[in-house]
Amino acid sequence: MLTDDPSAVADADLRRFRLFGGQKGKDRQALAACMRSPRSIHPPAALKGAKRPVLVATGERDTLAGSPFALAGSFADGRALVLPNKDHMNAVGDPGLKRAVLDFFLQSA
Repeated sequence: MLTDDPSAVADADLRRFRLFGGQKGKDRQALAACMRSPRSIHPPAALKGAKRPVLVATGERDTLAGSPFALAGSFADGRALVLPNKDHMNAVGDPGLKRAVLDFFLQSA
Protein backbone atom coordinates (compact mmCIF):
# COMPACT_ATOMS: atom_id res chain seq x y z
CA MET A 1 0.00 0.00 0.00
CA LEU A 2 2.83 2.39 0.76
CA THR A 3 4.95 1.94 -2.36
CA ASP A 4 4.90 4.93 -4.68
CA ASP A 5 4.88 2.74 -7.80
CA PRO A 6 1.85 0.40 -8.04
CA SER A 7 3.50 -1.52 -10.89
CA ALA A 8 6.17 -2.64 -8.40
CA VAL A 9 3.57 -4.75 -6.57
CA ALA A 10 3.79 -8.27 -8.02
CA ASP A 11 0.62 -9.79 -6.50
CA ALA A 12 -2.44 -8.79 -8.55
CA ASP A 13 -4.82 -8.46 -5.56
CA LEU A 14 -2.32 -6.39 -3.60
CA ARG A 15 -1.70 -4.19 -6.66
CA ARG A 16 -5.46 -3.56 -6.93
CA PHE A 17 -5.48 -2.51 -3.25
CA ARG A 18 -2.56 -0.16 -3.93
CA LEU A 19 -4.31 1.33 -6.98
CA PHE A 20 -7.49 1.76 -4.94
CA GLY A 21 -5.51 3.47 -2.17
CA GLY A 22 -3.96 5.85 -4.68
CA GLN A 23 -7.27 7.21 -5.91
CA LYS A 24 -8.14 10.83 -5.26
CA GLY A 25 -9.55 11.32 -1.77
CA LYS A 26 -8.02 8.12 -0.35
CA ASP A 27 -5.51 8.11 2.49
CA ARG A 28 -2.92 5.40 1.75
CA GLN A 29 -1.31 5.78 5.19
CA ALA A 30 -4.63 5.19 6.94
CA LEU A 31 -5.54 2.28 4.66
CA ALA A 32 -2.14 0.68 5.26
CA ALA A 33 -2.61 1.04 9.02
CA CYS A 34 -6.01 -0.65 8.78
CA MET A 35 -4.53 -3.52 6.79
CA ARG A 36 -1.75 -4.00 9.38
CA SER A 37 -4.09 -4.00 12.36
CA PRO A 38 -4.87 -7.32 14.05
CA ARG A 39 -8.19 -8.95 13.30
CA SER A 40 -10.33 -10.94 15.68
CA ILE A 41 -12.04 -14.17 14.72
CA HIS A 42 -15.50 -14.42 16.24
CA PRO A 43 -17.02 -17.89 16.63
CA PRO A 44 -20.49 -18.38 15.07
CA ALA A 45 -22.06 -18.73 18.53
CA ALA A 46 -20.89 -15.22 19.42
CA LEU A 47 -22.34 -13.82 16.19
CA LYS A 48 -25.75 -15.40 16.93
CA GLY A 49 -25.87 -13.23 20.04
CA ALA A 50 -25.92 -9.97 18.07
CA LYS A 51 -28.96 -7.98 19.15
CA ARG A 52 -29.29 -5.91 15.98
CA PRO A 53 -29.91 -6.85 12.35
CA VAL A 54 -26.74 -7.16 10.29
CA LEU A 55 -26.31 -6.56 6.56
CA VAL A 56 -23.46 -8.44 4.86
CA ALA A 57 -22.74 -7.17 1.35
CA THR A 58 -20.26 -8.28 -1.28
CA GLY A 59 -19.77 -7.86 -4.97
CA GLU A 60 -20.76 -10.68 -7.27
CA ARG A 61 -17.13 -10.90 -8.50
CA ASP A 62 -15.51 -10.50 -5.07
CA THR A 63 -12.84 -13.18 -4.87
CA LEU A 64 -11.57 -11.93 -1.49
CA ALA A 65 -14.73 -11.86 0.62
CA GLY A 66 -16.71 -14.51 -1.23
CA SER A 67 -20.40 -15.14 -0.76
CA PRO A 68 -22.15 -13.18 1.99
CA PHE A 69 -24.75 -15.87 2.70
CA ALA A 70 -22.81 -18.03 5.19
CA LEU A 71 -21.71 -15.03 7.24
CA ALA A 72 -25.19 -13.49 7.21
CA GLY A 73 -26.58 -16.86 8.33
CA SER A 74 -24.32 -16.76 11.38
CA PHE A 75 -26.29 -13.85 12.81
CA ALA A 76 -29.73 -14.17 14.41
CA ASP A 77 -30.98 -11.52 11.96
CA GLY A 78 -28.38 -11.49 9.21
CA ARG A 79 -29.19 -10.41 5.69
CA ALA A 80 -27.05 -10.97 2.61
CA LEU A 81 -26.68 -8.69 -0.38
CA VAL A 82 -24.81 -9.46 -3.61
CA LEU A 83 -24.00 -6.48 -5.82
CA PRO A 84 -24.12 -7.46 -9.52
CA ASN A 85 -20.94 -7.01 -11.57
CA LYS A 86 -18.96 -5.63 -8.61
CA ASP A 87 -15.75 -6.82 -6.99
CA HIS A 88 -14.06 -6.12 -3.66
CA MET A 89 -12.79 -2.70 -4.70
CA ASN A 90 -15.72 -1.17 -6.53
CA ALA A 91 -18.62 -2.51 -4.44
CA VAL A 92 -18.19 0.19 -1.80
CA GLY A 93 -18.88 3.09 -4.16
CA ASP A 94 -21.79 1.39 -5.91
CA PRO A 95 -25.05 3.38 -5.75
CA GLY A 96 -26.94 0.09 -5.31
CA LEU A 97 -25.04 -0.53 -2.08
CA LYS A 98 -25.87 2.94 -0.80
CA ARG A 99 -29.58 2.43 -1.55
CA ALA A 100 -29.55 -1.03 0.05
CA VAL A 101 -27.87 0.27 3.21
CA LEU A 102 -30.39 3.12 3.52
CA ASP A 103 -33.29 0.68 2.98
CA PHE A 104 -31.74 -1.68 5.54
CA PHE A 105 -31.55 1.08 8.14
CA LEU A 106 -35.09 2.22 7.44
CA GLN A 107 -36.44 -1.34 7.73
CA SER A 108 -34.42 -2.02 10.87
CA ALA A 109 -35.46 1.14 12.71
